[in-house]
Amino acid sequence: MIAVCDDTYVDHQKSANFPFQRASYLPHKYRNLFKPMVIIATDGCILEVTGPYEASKNDSSIMSELRRSDSSKKI
Repeated sequence: MIAVCDDTYVDHQKSANFPFQRASYLPHKYRNLFKPMVIIATDGCILEVTGPYEASKNDSSIMSELRRSDSSKKI
């Protein structure tokens, strides 16, 4: 099976929780966002949706985190 992993941005309201607002603000988009990571089969079937993650995290760091959490479940 071949799967495609990608994330997307979802807008949300400005938060009163300052640490959360700071983590979710994306400077190059000028908005407060969070990212769900979606894993999709090549036929379009959604296999898994993980997250939400801070907007400042990139795809590589999210995938590393998923691999670490996946390997800890197998042990």
